[in-house]
Amino acid sequence: MAARFGSFGGNALVTRNIASNCRVPGWQTGTLSNGTNTTANSRQPHNNESGAAVTSVQLVYSNWLTTATSEAANANALTITAAIEYPSGTFTQVKWGGATSTSIAAGVNLVSDACVVSIPAGAQFWSRTFVSVTSGQVWPCVAAVATPGTCAVGVGIADATMSGTITGTSGGFAPSAILATGLISSFVKVCGAGIGDSIMAGASDGNFATHGGTGIFGRAFDSKAPFIHMAVTGTTASAQVGAMTRRLDLLKKAGVTHIVCDWAVNDIGLNPTLSTVQTNLTSIWASLASTGAKVIHTTTTPKTTSTDLWTSIAGQTALTGTGFTGGASSTRAQLNAWLRTKPGLLYDYVELADVIESARDSGLFRVAASTHNTALQVNLNVIAGSTTTR
Repeated sequence: MAARFGSFGGNALVTRNIASNCRVPGWQTGTLSNGTNTTANSRQPHNNESGAAVTSVQLVYSNWLTTATSEAANANALTITAAIEYPSGTFTQVKWGGATSTSIAAGVNLVSDACVVSIPAGAQFWSRTFVSVTSGQVWPCVAAVATPGTCAVGVGIADATMSGTITGTSGGFAPSAILATGLISSFVKVCGAGIGDSIMAGASDGNFATHGGTGIFGRAFDSKAPFIHMAVTGTTASAQVGAMTRRLDLLKKAGVTHIVCDWAVNDIGLNPTLSTVQTNLTSIWASLASTGAKVIHTTTTPKTTSTDLWTSIAGQTALTGTGFTGGASSTRAQLNAWLRTKPGLLYDYVELADVIESARDSGLFRVAASTHNTALQVNLNVIAGSTTTR
C-alpha cells in the first residue's frame, strides 16, 4: 500500500483526540452492565499520542452501545463524575458547565469543559470515571476498562474519582475520546479510528501494546498516533448501512482524520452477490467520509476448514457454497480486486489478504502465523509510521 497522506499545512488550531486506549461502549463484545450494580469506578490508562505537550483536555463520554446488529441509545440516562490523574496520585476535577457532575442523556456523546492539566507528549495519564444509575438501570460497558485498566462495581459504592485506589476487573465506563486543542503543525498527522468486525477489534487478541492498543490495527498505531477502537465482533456491512449516526458524531467530535475499516468477512459468509457487498461498502464509505476523514479499507481474508488445526496448507479447504471458494472468480477475490482499485470515496487500502494468504486468491491461509503478523504490522505501519513527520 502506498502512503498517500496529504499535507496539513498552516498554523490553524484543531481539536482532536490525543489519547491512546480509547474505546466506544460495546467495543468488541457489545455488553451492558447487569442491572443490579448501580455504581462503578473506573481508572483507565492513556498516553498523550498527539506528538505535542497539551495544557488542557476535554473528555467525551458516550451513552449508547454498538453491537453486531445495531447502534442503540442506552435505555436510561447516566450520572457521572470524572477526573484526570496526572501525574500518578494527582487529581484534576473534570466539569460540565462548571458543575462537578452531569447527567448524560440516552444516545448522546457528551463533551466536558476544558480540564486544565499539562501533559507532556507521550506521557501516561489516567481518566477516572464514576458512573451511577438507579436500581434496574444500566450503563454501556467499555470492556477494556478492565484490561489494562481497573474497575470496581457494586451497589452504592463511593465515588473515587478524586482519591483512593480502584481495583477490580469488571466492565465499567470510560471516555470514548480525550480531546485537546493545538496548532495543527504541532500534532502528528494522523488521528485514527478503527471500525469493523472482530479482526479490527482484535477479538481474543489479549496482547495490549505499550500504550493499550490491541488487535493488529490498534497495536500498529500504538505509540505513534491517537487511535479509537470502534469495532465489534460479528458485525456485517449490511447491518451498518445507515446505522452509524452516533459513531459518525463521535468521529467528528474527536477530529478523526483517518478511518481504517475491514468489513466483508462476515458478509461474504452469507454468500451475497458481489454487487450487494460493493453497494453496502460504498454507502458506508460515504457516511464515514462525511465526517471529513480519509477512509481506508482492508482487503478480505480467506475462511477455511482444516483437518490439522491449520498447521499445513494441504490440510485446509476453502469454504464451499459461499463467496470464500478459492480462485479468482470467488466473491472474495473479486471484491479484493475491486478494493485494490481504490473505488469511489475510498482513500486507500491495506493489503491484508496477500499477507496471510498462501498465494493471491488461493482461499487458503499461510501456515507461519508469526510471519503473517510481522508482515501485516509492517504494512499497517505505512499508515501509522508516517505520523511522526510533522
